Amino acid sequence: MTISPNVSMTANSFQKTRSSSVGLNLATSYNSRYGIKELQISEQMSFSKYREKAEKNKQNSSSVGANIASSTISLQDQLCSFNRMPITNEAWAGHFQLGGAIFGVYGSAEVEVYKQTSKVSDGDVVLTKPMFGYMYYQKAQGNANAVMDFSRLNDKEVTPATPVISVPQYAYDVFSIQGEGTGGTMRAYRNDQGTIRDNYTRSQDKDISAGIDIGIPGHYGGNFNKIKTPSTIGEWQTGNKLRTGLQFENAGGVKENVILQKPR
Repeated sequence: MTISPNVSMTANSFQKTRSSSVGLNLATSYNSRYGIKELQISEQMSFSKYREKAEKNKQNSSSVGANIASSTISLQDQLCSFNRMPITNEAWAGHFQLGGAIFGVYGSAEVEVYKQTSKVSDGDVVLTKPMFGYMYYQKAQGNANAVMDFSRLNDKEVTPATPVISVPQYAYDVFSIQGEGTGGTMRAYRNDQGTIRDNYTRSQDKDISAGIDIGIPGHYGGNFNKIKTPSTIGEWQTGNKLRTGLQFENAGGVKENVILQKPR
């Protein structure tokens, strides 16, 4: 659910041939999942003058207006892209057969039941993980649970027919300013090279199946299977030379690891 409240206040002043107005507007957007998404504040002032003059027995009128001041500040929240929840998949199945043989004739009845569920376990409902944006990537190094803000292009399953695997893309913040006689945007640029990765997430699958076969008078059988297939998402550990070769760095001395500039 998204709520977008808007509050506007305007004051007007009128005289015989002059009028002026002052306005203030406040707008925001709140999403039940992401919180406050943006905040906009704007103000405006205007002045107008009315004039009449007679020309050849005709009344002419004119007005003069000016926009005295107007500015807008916009704050937009950046969504952290990959914060997956650990999923627990459970499946069980049972097969039961009961029958009997007499005078060379065999008859039986079979019953088969199964159930499959996918859920977030009670212990995984609340997870506490630090989250770092583009300007603070260096603080996520060495912490497998840290969530880094980035996105991917063509993010889907990889098969032998996939020409290009998904490409990671930095999710940097864009700052904008707009006012009387000025305006523009700027964004952060990093002066170092590093790697980005998913935070560590572990899911598990539990499959249980059982079967019983009874054939009167002398046939009995049964089976039981239990399979666990846990899966993990995170950074490549073995053979990943980029993991140790490229590292985001902290600022220190005259070194700036992040700078703010107009988009190049």
